Amino acid sequence: MLWVFSTSDALTWIPTEALKSRISKYHGYRTATHPDVILLKEFLEPLELTQKTLATHVGVPVQRINEIVRGKRGVTPETAWLLLEALCTTPEFWLNLQSVHDLSANRPEHHVQPLIAIGM
Repeated sequence: MLWVFSTSDALTWIPTEALKSRISKYHGYRTATHPDVILLKEFLEPLELTQKTLATHVGVPVQRINEIVRGKRGVTPETAWLLLEALCTTPEFWLNLQSVHDLSANRPEHHVQPLIAIGM
């Protein structure tokens, strides 16, 4: 339990091993791969598709696909649905890649201690 309050409303940091393990899981790792690498290396290149061909096929501007491939733009839910149909994936595949990348690329500099109560 992360959010528990004591009867005296005094919050105390208790560094339990389970809690340390859970917290350290999210700190210190490399930035996750952006969907651009997956789109380019796992789909466009093996299928010998150009960005223009994919963009035309899914009905979006070439600039959108180009910006995703260059890592300048993220995959939106709309684009995820289009890639699902064109590349036989799932929208969750693309959105998970994007969200994991975003989380790993935007770790805060400032860290806080978890709130744990005593005496409950």
